[in-house]
Amino acid sequence: MTKLRGGGIKLYNLFSIHNVRGLNKDVLEEGTEFDYITRTSKNQGILQTTGKIDNIEFNEQNTWSLGLLQITFFYRKRKWYAGQFVRKIVPKFQVTENVALYLTTLLNSKRQYFLQYLVSDIDRIFLDTEISLPLLNQKVDIQYINNFISAIKKIIVKDLVLWNNDKINIIKKITAYSE
Repeated sequence: MTKLRGGGIKLYNLFSIHNVRGLNKDVLEEGTEFDYITRTSKNQGILQTTGKIDNIEFNEQNTWSLGLLQITFFYRKRKWYAGQFVRKIVPKFQVTENVALYLTTLLNSKRQYFLQYLVSDIDRIFLDTEISLPLLNQKVDIQYINNFISAIKKIIVKDLVLWNNDKINIIKKITAYSE
């Protein structure tokens, strides 16, 4: 029988962290194939889109960016370039959309912890940080995470439908009263 339990796991078991080449905005090209990520926490860190930049390697999709000044993690579904003060977080496993949502929330929950350290120490501190994840037979239970996030999405949709129906009923009452 398999047993599900929560457990601590160091981030170095799940991710690697990399410096990225920081580009100034003036080298961006026409196009929308790539996101240009900056240290901002607005718009998922995306300042704008760009075309391919000759002789400069892009950062692959299905990774995370880490804006070092505000310590914000964003999952990158698209290929991307970065401005200054950004790191790339590469998973050591296959990431689904639901796992990305779960882990992005979990990583960002550590923001206050990371903010107390110098930017020069963040790579070491990040990799040595322990997070709590659902485990099955001493491995991260990806299926549980997928099911958990799917359930939350369904609850959100249900709540939105109920809220919307309440508003529609109120509008119907108001308009019926005024006729």
